[in-house]
Amino acid sequence: MEFNTYEYGIDKKFDGPLKKKADLLKIGYVLFTILLCGILFAIKFFWGIAIVPLVLYIVIICTWRFVQIDYRYSIETGKFTLRRKYGKNKGRPQVVAEFRVKSAALIKPLADSAAEIANFAPTVVIDATPSADDPDLYCILYTDDNGQKCQINIQVTQQGLKLLRYYNENTVMSNPVTP
Repeated sequence: MEFNTYEYGIDKKFDGPLKKKADLLKIGYVLFTILLCGILFAIKFFWGIAIVPLVLYIVIICTWRFVQIDYRYSIETGKFTLRRKYGKNKGRPQVVAEFRVKSAALIKPLADSAAEIANFAPTVVIDATPSADDPDLYCILYTDDNGQKCQINIQVTQQGLKLLRYYNENTVMSNPVTP
């Protein structure tokens, strides 16, 4: 094997539940603006309307990052680490999952693994895929250090699949990965 470290980043697309969150935030921004203006008019503080755009800007900066999700997973000397970061430029990524690839119970294309997922019955499901209809989505089933059964859905490239197969040859079932 000519490499033993691999890292891949995934930006969540605005579809499904993430689009609903973004739409709810937009509606919330409008309602917040109306409510704030109403309160300022009610207390007859008309000059306070001038600060509404600034307050709205601060609220948007603090909340919009929660719909800009970036997942990054790495495989380094047999250890799989999944990190999540909210927002594009700021903040440190937090570790969402970490386990030895060797301990995974199953690594299989997501479309073909419904029966195995039902039998495994994971209590924690992490969807780190860009979109549900993207190609090369894989499901990893494993048990973490606390004994919880976990499922991670990720998008895998050829290099990533080679490395997963290298560290856990017995459980990686694959379809051809798009280059």
